[in-house]
Amino acid sequence: MPPVIRSEALWIVAFYLSNHGVRVGDGAALPPVTSGTQRWAEAYGIFYAALGDGRTERTFRNTLQNARDLFDGHVSSGRAGWMDSNGTPQRLTLAAARVFNAWSGRSEAEHWAEVSRYARVAGSNGVVPTAAELVAIGRVDASIDSLSIDPSGARTEGGMAIRTIVSRERDHSLRAAALRIHGMACMACGLDFIHRYGTWGEGFAHVHHSVPLSQGPASRLTDPRTDLVVLCPNCHAMVHAHPPIVLSLDELKAKITN
Repeated sequence: MPPVIRSEALWIVAFYLSNHGVRVGDGAALPPVTSGTQRWAEAYGIFYAALGDGRTERTFRNTLQNARDLFDGHVSSGRAGWMDSNGTPQRLTLAAARVFNAWSGRSEAEHWAEVSRYARVAGSNGVVPTAAELVAIGRVDASIDSLSIDPSGARTEGGMAIRTIVSRERDHSLRAAALRIHGMACMACGLDFIHRYGTWGEGFAHVHHSVPLSQGPASRLTDPRTDLVVLCPNCHAMVHAHPPIVLSLDELKAKITN
């Protein structure tokens, strides 16, 4: 079988995925926060359009995963990675070693600034949602799907961690303006928390950008009358449930079944 050829860019992406994964529990790891996803298949897939080099998407994902696995044994990734017959991490190839030496010690933000040049979603408009947007709506289902946890066993959690992410600046006065203009009820399903929970729920609502900040220019004007939508948390989560798709208010209303 001929050797698998991996470009330097692919090695850099593989090291980014390995070195900046988010540790969960005692050993499992999720993709880096800056990748904008908590599913490994999606984390590999966002680089396919730029780095596929004629491979099928499945073959590319396997190739990138294997490259990532090679680095895993040499960083604190939470994964064992490839091991040799003696049970020690497999030796890096020359190309992998060059990337390891060049990028070790770099921050996640620095690394993302490099690999984001190759981050696209095949078949989409090429926009990758920001990590801040996905984290903000709590992709709990994705994190559960990404883990292999024995349901009968307890796990350790609650340790302190420091993470750095890059996110778009927001003007919080616009949120207040949107609530004054549109009211507190969800504009999709009509839920108003004060009617469900009394004074405990008074003033609680999410404010959503009709066009996410990640999909616009670096700086732009936001009109709370037309650019902001008041949603309950459930409807807000559904707007972003299948990135990179972001539903419009009318599209979201059409999906409500009862």
